[in-house]
This record gives sequence, C-alpha cells and structure tokens, in this order.
Amino acid sequence: MTLDDFKYYVGETLYYCQSIEHDVKWIYSMMLCGDSQENFLDISDWTLGKVINELEELDYSDNDNLLSHSQYELLREIKEERNYLVHQVFRDFAYKDGYEFDMAFRRACNRLINFHNRLKKLWHNVEDIRVEFANNR
Repeated sequence: MTLDDFKYYVGETLYYCQSIEHDVKWIYSMMLCGDSQENFLDISDWTLGKVINELEELDYSDNDNLLSHSQYELLREIKEERNYLVHQVFRDFAYKDGYEFDMAFRRACNRLINFHNRLKKLWHNVEDIRVEFANNR
C-alpha cells in the first residue's frame, strides 16, 4: 500500500464512522415513540456510545433485534479506532526512518485495512436498516 492509498483508506474509514453514527441516531429516533425528526433533534448531541447503549437496550427489549451482539461490539469499537485514526495513526510511522518506518507503516496499514473492511460491512447493514425503517414509516 502506498501512502496515498493509506490516506484514501483513512478518509473512507472516517466516512463510514460518521455515516454509521448518523444512521444509528436515526434508527434509534425512528424506534422511539413520537415524531422521529423531533426525536433525532433531541438526541443529535448524544455521544455515539450513549446512542449505542440506548439502541441496544431498546433493540433487545423484544425478540426481533436488528443488530447482532457482534455488530454492537463493533459499534463500540468505532470510538476507539476513530480516535486512533484521527489522533495517532500517522504519528505511528511519520517520524521514523528506514526499517522502523517500514514496519510501523505496515502495522498501521494492517490495522487500518482490518478496521475498514469490518466497518464497511457494518456500514452497509446499518444503512440498510435505516432505509428500511424510513420506507416503512
């Protein structure tokens, strides 16, 4: 992977993070009683962690859950990995030379691609749920 490829994947991964957070808030808003737009405005400032916890509790209050436990775990990982991408990933290799740079860059690439690929699947699932909810309202 080149540095330009790496930058692309960082951007796309952050896009997935933001889209998932937005969609999770909409799903939760639509699951609540009342007007979903008002509900969304009420929770729009909530942290991703709070929304995930509330959504999971509501989702598992019956036997018809939307997301699996492993999907909820990945949702919880988003915060940590997003913070890593935003605040640390480039520093892990940018100030190294030679072999140390190569090894650090390779580790960063592997971590990024792993997270990106897992997130891409989740992004599709969450988006599909949001669209289905919106169409059935």
